[in-house]
Amino acid sequence: MTIAGFVDEPLGTQAYAALEQIRTIDPAVAATSALVRFNAGVDRDAMRRTLSAQTGVVAYEDTQALRQPRRTT
Repeated sequence: MTIAGFVDEPLGTQAYAALEQIRTIDPAVAATSALVRFNAGVDRDAMRRTLSAQTGVVAYEDTQALRQPRRTT
């Protein structure tokens, strides 16, 4: 397979591919994660709530939130 590009994100080593493409390698593979891209201006908090409420979602990480300065209390 050809690597189409690389991403710069602080979430560790990941490989992204369409599920259909992965199934050409292993038809039994099941999706265990998803990369979701937001349009400019989207309400990221609303998307977090919506996606986190989906059955089976156990974690949600927003790469934009990781880039924000950390709040100290």
